[in-house]
Amino acid sequence: VRELDRELKSSYELQLTASDKGVPQKSGSSLLKISISDS
Repeated sequence: VRELDRELKSSYELQLTASDKGVPQKSGSSLLKISISDS
């Protein structure tokens, strides 16, 4: 794990997916966008 450095990369996108073990199985996903700002 390291600090986020805006000068190296100003934004990140993560695809999050969750599912259960039910029958029928249910799942969902979402795109998380993170913008880094200078402090």
